[in-house]
Amino acid sequence: MPPRDMPAYFVERAGWPAPGYGVPDLGAGVKFAFHGSGETIEPDALERRVSQDEIERARATLAQWIPTAAGAALATKACMYTMTPDGHFALGTHPRDARIVILCGFSGHGYKFAPVIGEIAADLATEQPPPFDIGFLSLARLLAAP
Repeated sequence: MPPRDMPAYFVERAGWPAPGYGVPDLGAGVKFAFHGSGETIEPDALERRVSQDEIERARATLAQWIPTAAGAALATKACMYTMTPDGHFALGTHPRDARIVILCGFSGHGYKFAPVIGEIAADLATEQPPPFDIGFLSLARLLAAP
């Protein structure tokens, strides 16, 4: 499927094990993966080999949605990223030193927000109020989480 007909995507559908995401065929097949469907692990314990069961689950999902993309797996890679409990970023200044700006927990989708995150970080670093409400992204919510 040409890229002009299928942009990068993030899709949730009933019956899927998790939302799916990926990019179109750029000449070497589509990229498809499930967001947040793995287990919580320490970085050194990541199983780098993608299981045949995981491959088949992805193929079965693609077969329902984009049948022509459900061919053989050309390559696989394990993916690991940080997640906050609520899936939102954590942005703010350190509770004991406002000169320290903390930005973390981008939960696999922070790259899309890089320009606005940079703007917010610059405002926080220069002690300017960000032009956006970032209260829902506060570090305090994570300190209060169980």
